[in-house]
Amino acid sequence: DHLDLHAGVRALAREEQATRSMIDLVRFALLEVGLVYFVTMSAIFSPLRRVLARVAFLRSLLYCASCVGFWVGAVLYFAGFTPDAFAIVPTQSWIQAAAVSAFAGMAVANIWHLALYRGGNDAFEDEQQQPQHHEEQEP
Repeated sequence: DHLDLHAGVRALAREEQATRSMIDLVRFALLEVGLVYFVTMSAIFSPLRRVLARVAFLRSLLYCASCVGFWVGAVLYFAGFTPDAFAIVPTQSWIQAAAVSAFAGMAVANIWHLALYRGGNDAFEDEQQQPQHHEEQEP
């Protein structure tokens, strides 16, 4: 009976750890998707995105779900939102762990963006067609 109790407690602990890992993965994915959408497509971020997009390098970055997803994944690592499940990839340093998080973020962003938007970005198309400066024309 005593051994059965210990085995049961260990099994419950493993189940709890698995549940926490799944919750961490879902939290990471939701944060990733939300932040990537916010930066690449949201109307709220549009004014800042238009200003920053005047720089050619940033224009490519700001409308690219993969690019933003990579950097958001890295930021989530440094903010402490990396799931324990990422520990299955052996890392020797914080830079390797950050890279695992960044590439996982890029993968999540790609899957989300391709599934919902088929690789297109309406914000990019809309913002590139609208004039950025409203100058008065002389008659």
